[in-house]
Amino acid sequence: MTRFWKCQDQVESLAVAELQDGKARVQISDRSVDLEFWQRGEGVYDVWTGEGMQRFHVARDEAGQIWIHDGSSVFTLQGIDGTTRGRGDLEASGDVRSPMPAKVLDVLCVAGQTVEVGDVLVVVEAMKMEQRVRATVNGTVSMVGTEVGVQVDQDSLLVRIEPEEAE
Repeated sequence: MTRFWKCQDQVESLAVAELQDGKARVQISDRSVDLEFWQRGEGVYDVWTGEGMQRFHVARDEAGQIWIHDGSSVFTLQGIDGTTRGRGDLEASGDVRSPMPAKVLDVLCVAGQTVEVGDVLVVVEAMKMEQRVRATVNGTVSMVGTEVGVQVDQDSLLVRIEPEEAE
């Protein structure tokens, strides 16, 4: 089953297929990786990616947010879907903003287009790293506020989505 998660203001789809003997294939948006994992204690996992072993500490808070610590960084995951707006103005407003100062490489939507949570709307690049900026709500694109080649600041409005009405 594929779920959508918000991590550091970026929406990603996540699907996990358990294979056998502690192995799994993880699909994160358009990337796929095979993993082996071992639970070493409550919330402690060793994960082999084929490139090396990594230890993760995982916890879930009362709100259902997942916290992952890899020894140097902490990541938070908040589950979302097409009908749950989640917390914060980002999801509720339908405003899609740049996650970092970056150059716009591609704009993949137009005003009037219907989009769903997780659809890639804009591709930006900073320090030779591309990042796909995705829709955080289901709805209709009401405004595209950028174009290819433009340098944008962090939190610049890229796309505005008019959220569809909840049933």
